[in-house]
Amino acid sequence: MGELRDLLDARAGEALDLHAEYANPQMVRVLRTIGFDRDWMRTEGAYLYDAGGERYLDWLGGFGMFNVGRNNPRVREWLVEAMELQTPNAPQMGVSPVTPLLA
Repeated sequence: MGELRDLLDARAGEALDLHAEYANPQMVRVLRTIGFDRDWMRTEGAYLYDAGGERYLDWLGGFGMFNVGRNNPRVREWLVEAMELQTPNAPQMGVSPVTPLLA
């Protein structure tokens, strides 16, 4: 498929260990302590799926992107198109029409 897919496949099941080593070990300790040390494999709408295929309702709504559901097909299409057009999407000292249009 692609380089990222190959890398993800090669390191499947290592997300927590990788995160602890390279990003935030304290977060991984907390997740393991409270029993949220799952290997998330995919998302769809308001649901997360773990490595065993178990479905979990994701109550997180504080971030705007989750309000439309994870992997929303319409949003994905627009994002891919915006990336292909190489539009400025978040200039530090200015605005872009892409952000409010996608919102």
